[in-house]
Amino acid sequence: GLAILNLYPEILGMSFFSDGDFFFVPMFSDIFLKFVPWINAIFLIEIVLDIYLLRKAIWTIGTRIVNIILSVASLTLAVVFIRTTDIIGFTAESFANSPFNPEQAEKFITIANVAFSISLIVVIIIVSIELIKAVIGLVRSLNKK
Repeated sequence: GLAILNLYPEILGMSFFSDGDFFFVPMFSDIFLKFVPWINAIFLIEIVLDIYLLRKAIWTIGTRIVNIILSVASLTLAVVFIRTTDIIGFTAESFANSPFNPEQAEKFITIANVAFSISLIVVIIIVSIELIKAVIGLVRSLNKK
C-alpha cells in the first residue's frame, strides 16, 4: 500500500469506460498528498517497532512509550484528516467530462466524503482503544518496578 501511495498516487482513484471513452477521477487531492510523509513516518516507525518486538519478544517501558507516541500520532493525523476540507479528490470539476450528470456527481461526492469521514471515525475509535491499552500496559510496567 505504501509503495503505491508513494510511487504511483495518481493511479489511486476511480476509472471507468463510457461509450468507448476512458474516464479517471483521482481519489486524493493535492492536499492529501502533503500528508504522505507523515503517513510514511508513522508506518515505518510502526514496522520497525514490530520487528524489534518480534526479535525481543517482550514489551519494555521504551517500546510502550514508542507505541503510545505512534498511537497519538495516528490519532492526530486522523483528526486532521477529518478537519481538513477537500482532502478527497472527487470534485464537481473532476466529473465534468464524465458521463455523470452534475446531480449524480454531487451525490457521489457527498457519499464519498461521508464514507471517508465514517472510516476515519472508526480508525479514531480503534486507535483510541489501542492507546488506552498501551497506557494501561505502561502503568502496569511502571508499577512492577
